[in-house]
Amino acid sequence: MTAAGDRDDLKQRLHEFTEHLEKKQKELETHPHHAAGQHMGHLVNLRKEHEELKRRLEKPGAAAAEESRNVIEAEFNSLLDRFDQWVRYVDDEFDQTR
Repeated sequence: MTAAGDRDDLKQRLHEFTEHLEKKQKELETHPHHAAGQHMGHLVNLRKEHEELKRRLEKPGAAAAEESRNVIEAEFNSLLDRFDQWVRYVDDEFDQTR
């Protein structure tokens, strides 16, 4: 895959992650057993980090070099891991309150 193709793939993955964040936020806001406030702070931080990665990926010229894409992808993979851990934590907590 070309560098441009890799960047496009990463942009698509970041876009899909936006949908995951929004879905989880709606779930927290509408579920009667979740104390949304206790989890929203973490969700807001994940969203800020996600937006910063998207912004950095969109930088034109030299700032968008292949090395930068690799760094952004590594940071995004870390963000995905932390999001997955957080979702499991929130879901486990919900299961305990049933």
